[in-house]
Amino acid sequence: MRSVLRISALLTLVVGLARPLAGQPLRAMNAFPGDGVAVSTDLAGWQTQAAPTKDPGLALILAVAPGFIGIHGAGSFYAQNPGHGWRHLAIGAASITAAMVAFLSCGVDCSGSTDTLGSVGMVIYLGNWVWSTIVAKNDVEAHNRALR
Repeated sequence: MRSVLRISALLTLVVGLARPLAGQPLRAMNAFPGDGVAVSTDLAGWQTQAAPTKDPGLALILAVAPGFIGIHGAGSFYAQNPGHGWRHLAIGAASITAAMVAFLSCGVDCSGSTDTLGSVGMVIYLGNWVWSTIVAKNDVEAHNRALR
Protein backbone atom coordinates (compact mmCIF):
# COMPACT_ATOMS: atom_id res chain seq x y z
CA MET A 1 0.00 0.00 0.00
CA ARG A 2 2.84 2.40 0.84
CA SER A 3 4.46 1.82 -2.55
CA VAL A 4 1.20 2.72 -4.29
CA LEU A 5 1.00 5.96 -2.28
CA ARG A 6 4.63 6.77 -3.07
CA ILE A 7 4.11 6.18 -6.78
CA SER A 8 0.94 8.27 -6.71
CA ALA A 9 2.72 11.12 -4.92
CA LEU A 10 5.63 10.95 -7.37
CA LEU A 11 3.30 11.04 -10.38
CA THR A 12 1.43 13.98 -8.89
CA LEU A 13 4.70 15.82 -8.37
CA VAL A 14 5.93 15.08 -11.90
CA VAL A 15 2.64 16.14 -13.51
CA GLY A 16 2.55 19.28 -11.36
CA LEU A 17 6.07 20.26 -12.36
CA ALA A 18 5.49 19.49 -16.03
CA ARG A 19 2.40 21.68 -16.22
CA PRO A 20 3.06 25.37 -16.96
CA LEU A 21 2.23 27.91 -14.29
CA ALA A 22 -1.23 29.45 -14.50
CA GLY A 23 -1.24 32.35 -16.91
CA GLN A 24 2.13 31.41 -18.41
CA PRO A 25 2.47 30.44 -22.08
CA LEU A 26 2.94 26.79 -22.99
CA ARG A 27 6.68 26.32 -23.52
CA ALA A 28 8.23 23.77 -25.83
CA MET A 29 11.99 23.59 -26.32
CA ASN A 30 11.76 21.36 -29.39
CA ALA A 31 9.03 23.10 -31.40
CA PHE A 32 9.98 23.52 -35.03
CA PRO A 33 8.61 26.13 -37.44
CA GLY A 34 6.49 24.50 -40.13
CA ASP A 35 5.06 21.74 -37.92
CA GLY A 36 1.58 23.29 -37.98
CA VAL A 37 1.95 25.07 -34.65
CA ALA A 38 2.70 28.77 -34.25
CA VAL A 39 6.10 29.20 -32.62
CA SER A 40 7.73 32.37 -31.26
CA THR A 41 10.42 33.21 -28.72
CA ASP A 42 9.68 35.07 -25.50
CA LEU A 43 12.06 37.38 -23.58
CA ALA A 44 13.68 34.56 -21.61
CA GLY A 45 14.65 32.77 -24.83
CA TRP A 46 12.04 30.01 -24.54
CA GLN A 47 10.12 29.02 -27.61
CA THR A 48 6.42 29.51 -26.95
CA GLN A 49 3.79 27.43 -28.65
CA ALA A 50 0.21 28.52 -29.30
CA ALA A 51 -2.57 26.05 -28.53
CA PRO A 52 -3.81 24.29 -31.66
CA THR A 53 -7.29 24.97 -32.99
CA LYS A 54 -9.94 22.30 -32.56
CA ASP A 55 -11.90 20.64 -35.38
CA PRO A 56 -15.71 21.12 -35.11
CA GLY A 57 -16.32 17.93 -37.09
CA LEU A 58 -14.32 15.85 -34.64
CA ALA A 59 -16.17 17.49 -31.74
CA LEU A 60 -19.49 16.45 -33.30
CA ILE A 61 -18.29 12.87 -33.77
CA LEU A 62 -17.07 12.77 -30.17
CA ALA A 63 -20.41 14.14 -28.99
CA VAL A 64 -22.57 11.71 -30.98
CA ALA A 65 -20.68 8.39 -31.10
CA PRO A 66 -20.04 7.78 -27.38
CA GLY A 67 -23.70 8.57 -26.69
CA PHE A 68 -24.61 5.14 -28.03
CA ILE A 69 -22.90 3.61 -24.99
CA GLY A 70 -24.07 6.25 -22.51
CA ILE A 71 -21.14 8.66 -22.49
CA HIS A 72 -22.13 12.27 -23.08
CA GLY A 73 -19.88 15.32 -23.00
CA ALA A 74 -16.83 13.95 -24.83
CA GLY A 75 -17.07 16.73 -27.43
CA SER A 76 -16.91 19.38 -24.71
CA PHE A 77 -13.92 17.68 -23.10
CA TYR A 78 -12.22 17.74 -26.52
CA ALA A 79 -12.99 21.47 -26.82
CA GLN A 80 -11.29 22.00 -23.45
CA ASN A 81 -14.49 22.90 -21.62
CA PRO A 82 -14.58 20.30 -18.84
CA GLY A 83 -17.42 22.07 -17.00
CA HIS A 84 -19.82 21.31 -19.83
CA GLY A 85 -18.34 17.85 -20.26
CA TRP A 86 -18.86 16.84 -16.63
CA ARG A 87 -22.36 18.34 -16.62
CA HIS A 88 -23.47 16.30 -19.65
CA LEU A 89 -21.78 13.17 -18.34
CA ALA A 90 -23.58 13.45 -14.98
CA ILE A 91 -27.00 14.17 -16.52
CA GLY A 92 -26.59 11.31 -18.98
CA ALA A 93 -25.49 8.85 -16.30
CA ALA A 94 -28.32 9.81 -13.91
CA SER A 95 -31.03 9.68 -16.57
CA ILE A 96 -29.97 6.36 -18.10
CA THR A 97 -29.61 4.86 -14.62
CA ALA A 98 -33.15 5.98 -13.69
CA ALA A 99 -34.51 4.57 -16.94
CA MET A 100 -32.72 1.23 -16.56
CA VAL A 101 -33.74 0.79 -12.92
CA ALA A 102 -37.35 1.59 -13.77
CA PHE A 103 -37.55 -0.71 -16.78
CA LEU A 104 -35.69 -3.58 -15.12
CA SER A 105 -37.76 -3.42 -11.93
CA CYS A 106 -41.14 -3.42 -13.67
CA GLY A 107 -40.90 -6.97 -15.03
CA VAL A 108 -43.54 -8.09 -17.54
CA ASP A 109 -46.26 -5.59 -16.59
CA CYS A 110 -44.98 -2.01 -16.77
CA SER A 111 -47.58 0.45 -15.63
CA GLY A 112 -47.92 3.42 -13.36
CA SER A 113 -45.07 5.35 -11.81
CA THR A 114 -42.34 2.87 -12.81
CA ASP A 115 -43.22 3.20 -16.48
CA THR A 116 -43.36 6.99 -16.15
CA LEU A 117 -39.94 7.13 -14.45
CA GLY A 118 -38.42 5.02 -17.22
CA SER A 119 -39.95 7.13 -19.95
CA VAL A 120 -38.91 10.41 -18.35
CA GLY A 121 -35.38 9.05 -17.88
CA MET A 122 -35.14 8.13 -21.57
CA VAL A 123 -36.51 11.50 -22.71
CA ILE A 124 -33.95 13.34 -20.53
CA TYR A 125 -31.18 11.03 -21.79
CA LEU A 126 -32.01 11.66 -25.45
CA GLY A 127 -32.48 15.40 -24.88
CA ASN A 128 -29.11 15.60 -23.11
CA TRP A 129 -27.51 13.73 -26.03
CA VAL A 130 -28.78 16.31 -28.54
CA TRP A 131 -27.92 19.18 -26.18
CA SER A 132 -24.35 17.92 -25.62
CA THR A 133 -23.85 17.70 -29.40
CA ILE A 134 -24.91 21.31 -29.93
CA VAL A 135 -22.85 22.52 -26.96
CA ALA A 136 -19.74 20.65 -28.20
CA LYS A 137 -19.90 22.49 -31.52
CA ASN A 138 -20.32 25.82 -29.72
CA ASP A 139 -17.47 24.99 -27.31
CA VAL A 140 -15.09 24.33 -30.22
CA GLU A 141 -16.08 27.58 -31.92
CA ALA A 142 -15.50 29.48 -28.64
CA HIS A 143 -12.13 27.78 -28.18
CA ASN A 144 -11.02 28.66 -31.71
CA ARG A 145 -12.31 32.27 -31.35
CA ALA A 146 -10.27 32.68 -28.16
CA LEU A 147 -7.10 31.73 -30.05
CA ARG A 148 -7.51 34.51 -32.60
